[in-house]
Amino acid sequence: MGVFAIGLPKSRRAYFLFFALITLLSSGRKLIARSNSFHSQWPFANLQIQHFSQDDGLPTAGALSIHQSKSGYIWITTFSGLIRFDGIKMEVFNKKKLPWLNNNVFTEIFETKDGTLYFGGYNGLLIRKEGEWKLLSKESGLPGNVVSAIAQGRDGTIWLGTNNGLCFVSPNDSIVSLSTHRILSQAKIYDIAAQGSTMWVTTKKFGVFEINKNGTRRHFAKEALHKEFRHILSYPEEGRIRLSTDSGHRDLFPEGRFEDIGKADGLPGNRSKSFYHDSKGRLWVGTDTGLCIATENGYSTPLKLKGISHYQVVDITEDREGNIWVATYRNGFFYLKESQFYFLGKDHGLSGEVVYCIVPLNKSSKLIGTNNGVDILKGNQLRPFLAKDALPSGVVRDILIDSKRNIWVCTESGLARFSEDGKPLPILSENKTTCSYVRLAIEDSDGKIWLGTREGINVYDGKQFRLISKKDGLKSDYILGMMEDSKGQIWVSTQSGLSIIKDGKVTKTLTKKDGLAGDVCFRPYEDTDSIIWVGANGGLSRIDGDSIMHFSSQDGLASDEAFQIIEDNGRHFWVICNEGAYQICRDSIDALVEGRDSRIESLLLDRNLGLHGGTPNSKSYKDKKGYIWLCTQKGIAKLSLKSMSQRGIAPKVIISDLTLDDTQLSPEKDDFVKIKPYGNRLEISFTGIHFEAPQHLRFQYKLEGFDPKWQTAKSLRKAVYTHLPPGEYTFKVKAICYKGIESRGTAKIKVVKEPRFYQSLIIQLLFGLSIILLALLIYRWRLSVLRNRNAMLKTLIFEKTRELRKKSEKLEEQTADLTKMSSTLKKQNEDITAGIYYAQTIQSAILPPTEKIMERLPEFFVYFNPRDIVSGDFYWFHTTPNKTFIVAADCTGHGVPGAFMSLIGSMALDNAVIKNELSDAASILTTVDGYVRQALKQEQTRNHDGMDIAMCILDHENKKLNYAGAKRPLVYVDQDDNSQPQLHTIKGCRDSIGGSFDTSPLNFKNHYVELHKKTSFYIFSDGYQDQFGGVFGKKFMSKQFTQSLLDIQHFSMKEQKSLLHKKISDWQGKTPQVDDMLIVGFQLDPDEIQLPEVKHIGEGIPMYQ
Repeated sequence: MGVFAIGLPKSRRAYFLFFALITLLSSGRKLIARSNSFHSQWPFANLQIQHFSQDDGLPTAGALSIHQSKSGYIWITTFSGLIRFDGIKMEVFNKKKLPWLNNNVFTEIFETKDGTLYFGGYNGLLIRKEGEWKLLSKESGLPGNVVSAIAQGRDGTIWLGTNNGLCFVSPNDSIVSLSTHRILSQAKIYDIAAQGSTMWVTTKKFGVFEINKNGTRRHFAKEALHKEFRHILSYPEEGRIRLSTDSGHRDLFPEGRFEDIGKADGLPGNRSKSFYHDSKGRLWVGTDTGLCIATENGYSTPLKLKGISHYQVVDITEDREGNIWVATYRNGFFYLKESQFYFLGKDHGLSGEVVYCIVPLNKSSKLIGTNNGVDILKGNQLRPFLAKDALPSGVVRDILIDSKRNIWVCTESGLARFSEDGKPLPILSENKTTCSYVRLAIEDSDGKIWLGTREGINVYDGKQFRLISKKDGLKSDYILGMMEDSKGQIWVSTQSGLSIIKDGKVTKTLTKKDGLAGDVCFRPYEDTDSIIWVGANGGLSRIDGDSIMHFSSQDGLASDEAFQIIEDNGRHFWVICNEGAYQICRDSIDALVEGRDSRIESLLLDRNLGLHGGTPNSKSYKDKKGYIWLCTQKGIAKLSLKSMSQRGIAPKVIISDLTLDDTQLSPEKDDFVKIKPYGNRLEISFTGIHFEAPQHLRFQYKLEGFDPKWQTAKSLRKAVYTHLPPGEYTFKVKAICYKGIESRGTAKIKVVKEPRFYQSLIIQLLFGLSIILLALLIYRWRLSVLRNRNAMLKTLIFEKTRELRKKSEKLEEQTADLTKMSSTLKKQNEDITAGIYYAQTIQSAILPPTEKIMERLPEFFVYFNPRDIVSGDFYWFHTTPNKTFIVAADCTGHGVPGAFMSLIGSMALDNAVIKNELSDAASILTTVDGYVRQALKQEQTRNHDGMDIAMCILDHENKKLNYAGAKRPLVYVDQDDNSQPQLHTIKGCRDSIGGSFDTSPLNFKNHYVELHKKTSFYIFSDGYQDQFGGVFGKKFMSKQFTQSLLDIQHFSMKEQKSLLHKKISDWQGKTPQVDDMLIVGFQLDPDEIQLPEVKHIGEGIPMYQ
């Protein structure tokens, strides 16, 4: 650093005063710097970089100056126009949008207190006021076409530096030349800076000037300065300025001395291009190699931009939120915002890039496990603790400090133990761990060390290792997390579920089927209420005793992954996930559990909110000072919970554009919108200024007088209204940031929709009056019509009444006749019904009791269910000394006609069996067929009535069954070699009994079944299997009927009858019965068949039940 004397000050008193002030400010800055040693060691550790280039919409690679206007927008000058930026959208103003511009090059920005913007460049001076543009050029009085510097004096005068002299702008925007300064009125001006009542000016060739409107106060010629200066930074104290040079910068003090600062003093780069004192007292310096900060020890190393080794800073500014904005010459622009995170990576001294774990060693130190050994962080000093060579592997997956202060290091190639000062300690054991890849370690309340591996859990009791694996009840051997709860149970998370170990045994396992959010479970956690929380690949699980609940993104969680749960002191959970870490309130979860709310509120901190380093893992932890230390793929992210609890700055909301039926309006100039009567579409665009997290801004708007409540804006930041009714409205919009802070007040604009001519008050009054008069006229006319109609109605009513009286008398006579006829019909119906019931009584009376039949056939049942009172289905039974005859018949028709046919069939059987003493089934059926055709005289009458018959004859002496059938089959069931029921069916002849005009006899075929084992026989009509029902209203069918017979074989015959009845009743439901139903079933056991004592049950009379 060099010290030179340029001239003596006018007062020594001023010298000592300013020198004392400078010393005080410098020492103050040092005190501030020392108070935050972490920040002084790594000044960019908690700054998040948001970089914008041509890929993000910038029209050119370079940005020349940058400024935040009072409205909140960031304005950037470039070689290709002006940029207006709200954090999301870049709006370009160039010759395409402002065609009257000469070119697109702008280099300077300045704003006055009333919000008027001045842009200097190769166009001259461009002024923007209330949304309107105005251009001042050389033709307007500027000394030169290029405006290179703009500043405002204490009196409000706007000073302009051009390529051909200095001038200022009058209140009416006219140019006033500087005639009192001969040199400055012609020199090329580099920069202007206001300081108190004077202006500092740097020029080409002529040095530095301190001036006012009356003349030059001081002039430092180029020859005296030995250098040429471009940029100026004015300090608060009057007289001291900082000038940029090609080799650093020079501080010029009030008393005339100056100090040069360059590379020898730690300044990076050769040239200082810009300076900025921010609101926190930090001095930012932009050089040709990057951005740095002045520290107590000099200057920091330049801030690194991703993928850019060197960049030239040309301008620096600060926005209202405290973010630092930087314009670069060839690399776009970026801004630095203070994040809730401090980030430490390999550039800050970590041994490895990936951090797997971080654990507190003592009150002031922390051990950090990386992919290249173990580091120790003590205060703000970071250094290696255990090198890669001292460990089984450099990849350290976990570190455990046990109750004896021993350090257990888990690596991918084995386990190591060290003392607190890093000396290696042996692991005394009779055996070794079963797996060298140790992922994590915990110590239980008994002092045992639990190691989680890829092959199960190794428990070390100080003498040996014991393996607990899938064979012992774990759901998987791949261990992802372990924890000991307040009851001494070990909770183990695996790839396939959650296990609980008590006294060394797996007592319980839980999976997704039991209510967990997923099967892949991560690190478990027990909260202060003794509730167990487990993250999974499907969300978050809550285990309270036997109650298990899970929550996912559908319930409001920011992510469906939950690697780890950390509880802070404010009843909040911090959940580590793929995207970063999200915060959820315990009260919000309790409200959902208790049914008081339907959604959990969560706040995600991701890359947009300062979390660098990629996905964090499950080895993060919270220290006692209120910081959460996150282990990521690129280093450590330190989250300040105190900064999260701070309210922050409210966003600013702006109405950016107004469009009325494709006509653009200016919201900056117009405080209301007037919509003509035939105007239909109003589009209001809005935006918010909140650079901390612009992507997380939400908007609500309302058109008072039209919208009943606040509307939530979708992804587009606009509101559209069409066909508004006439009236006055007020449009309001507010912005809400990610912390839930609303903008201070709302941006609003008045909207007036003019009525169409027919919607005006006078027209509406006249229209209303016309309607009233028309209504009166219509009323009078209608009243007259009604009176005439009433008179006609009276006459008509009289006539109709007389006619009705006559008709009424006639109806009474007809009613009497109908009553008499109804009584006659009722009596006839009762007589017919009584006759049918009497016929049923006669038929039932002649039937032998079932128990009499069961004396010959003990295992026997008849299921007989007529559709009407009497039936066309019948069964017939007869015995001889050595034979038993059984018949099931289905006659044509049902009810009374069917009953008559059944009598004929019974008589035919009596004739064939009793009278003619026929004893084989085929002959009997042939005889019955002839009898029926003769009895019905079918050759003469040509009728088709007949019957289907199945006949069985049991031969007691030879133990066999003779069967013949007319269309009706015989079904019998016996057992196969494996004692399983098997069903057999013998089909009957295709011809029916009767129903044919052919006189030639039918040839029925005899079938015989030898009785070697217990066999069940079934003969039946087709009514059962033809019954409609079931879900689809279909027939029961023979296949389902025979399967039903197989299913009931292990029941007695009596039980089979009940089961068959229940089966068809369930099938039928409310469907009407379509036919008579008859099933005859009997079971024969060859060991029990004997020649019975002859008992005549009847003389062949048909039996009904």
